[in-house]
Amino acid sequence: DVSAIKEIRNHGQVIDQVTMTLPGPPVAKLLTSAAPSEPYSATLQVNPTNYQIVQVALTGHFYSKTTDSTYTVSLSNYGEAVTIAPPAP
Repeated sequence: DVSAIKEIRNHGQVIDQVTMTLPGPPVAKLLTSAAPSEPYSATLQVNPTNYQIVQVALTGHFYSKTTDSTYTVSLSNYGEAVTIAPPAP
C-alpha cells in the first residue's frame, strides 16, 4: 500500500520518493532474515524522467522482534554489464 509520494533531492537531482508498506512473504523471499508474518516499510527513490529506481530502503524486524533494522540498496549504471560473485569464504 502506497502511503506517500513526494519530491526530494538526491545529489542535486529531483527524485520521487515513494513510501509504502510491503507484506512479509515477498520480503522474506528476498531477505531470509525477514519474517513472512510481519509487514515491512519500504521507501523507493525513483527518477521521474526515466522511472529507474535509484534507491530502495526496507525497514522492519529483520533480526529482532523488538528493534527495527534497515536494508538500503542504491542502484546506478543502468544498462552496464556487471559481474556478481559470492563473497570469498
